[in-house]
Amino acid sequence: MTFSKQHTLPKRSRLLWTSALVIGIAASINPSETVESATIIVDAGGDCTLKDAINSANTDSNATNPNCIQGYLSDIIVLAKDVSGTPPVSGAPPVSGTPPVSGAPPVSGAPPVSGPSGAFPVIYTAITLEGNDHIIDGKGVGPVLHNQGTLIIKKTTITGGTSSIGGGLYNEAQGTLTLYDSTVKNNTSGAQGNGGGLYNQGNLTVNNSTINDNSAKNGAGIFNTGILTVNNSTFSGNNSSGTGGGINNDNGELIVESSTFSNNQALLGGGLTSWGSGPAKIHGNLFSGNQGQNNQEVYIGNQTSSVTYNIFGHNSINTTVALGSFTPDATNITATSDGTRPTNLGDILVPSLRNNGGSTMTHALSPHSPAIDMLSFPCVFSQDQRGYPRPVGQGCDAGSYEFAGNAGSLPAIYMMLLSTPPTTN
Repeated sequence: MTFSKQHTLPKRSRLLWTSALVIGIAASINPSETVESATIIVDAGGDCTLKDAINSANTDSNATNPNCIQGYLSDIIVLAKDVSGTPPVSGAPPVSGTPPVSGAPPVSGAPPVSGPSGAFPVIYTAITLEGNDHIIDGKGVGPVLHNQGTLIIKKTTITGGTSSIGGGLYNEAQGTLTLYDSTVKNNTSGAQGNGGGLYNQGNLTVNNSTINDNSAKNGAGIFNTGILTVNNSTFSGNNSSGTGGGINNDNGELIVESSTFSNNQALLGGGLTSWGSGPAKIHGNLFSGNQGQNNQEVYIGNQTSSVTYNIFGHNSINTTVALGSFTPDATNITATSDGTRPTNLGDILVPSLRNNGGSTMTHALSPHSPAIDMLSFPCVFSQDQRGYPRPVGQGCDAGSYEFAGNAGSLPAIYMMLLSTPPTTN
């Protein structure tokens, strides 16, 4: 029986079904190993809500709702449906606040004093959220999820959050947050807030994910003061009235590799703004079609930075308009009007964000894009954002999308078969 069908059963039968599923999972574990997690299902029947599931995981107790499995150490929360927060009272401003003083561990068994009130309880334990391509909608309340523990989010869309600090996700200094194959979109921090999509003070890693159409004063996609690593991901349509449309890195540590930035907008650094004492590594990325009054693509002012094998701009703008505070070395391609390889935007990538395969939306490369085969072997990643293999052709492509010509729409398994040489007798 599937998640989608079990909600039609009577309540007692649903509980028995859920218990049987968890027992089945437990039975697959080696008996000699210690079970160190519980699997809590946010079911389609509504017996265990996301709020209840987080409380159960936080407290290792299901006292607030016995219909949820009791949490145990590092827990797995499985979404069997889309979930929503409670919309704010009509006419009232969204609840938000200032970030708390961080660095002190939370009091055992109880959530620490937190910053902005969120759509769901503050997470202060270890949780893996298995989204199964479902949506968590803050319904105008944010952050949608607020993390002070260790949170892994897989195949989940985070949307509809409003908060002056991290409309979609807020990761505090003591928090570790990792995204896989997920989308953070249509969140806001308002005209004066930071981090429309995500606000990070701790350790944040974004893998194979898309951050799009978020808004804020600074860092509409991500505002970072901690440690931020971005791999194989796409930033598109994020809009900042101040700095850093895609990413604003403010004195944090930053690594961005094999990612695509397009259609983002800011006053300074439409694609990315990074400055301060923290090191920055920008490698194998595609920055093209971003907008801004100054340095439309990228502004990098870090004391220590490594900027290699990226593509910057398009031939409708010159290099001075595209870039700020650094001069790209010979490993990079400037596609600007006075650059090393002037190229029309439409010949670099498809400007619109589309479903090109995989769990998330991406910008496809154009057939003659300078991003194709730009990087030599070995590739940093064996697959692109969609899960398609890298490399295809003579080298690895810059950005999050690996171009494969007519084979580009095939599933990864067929792509691997095509790229595997035949055996000889």
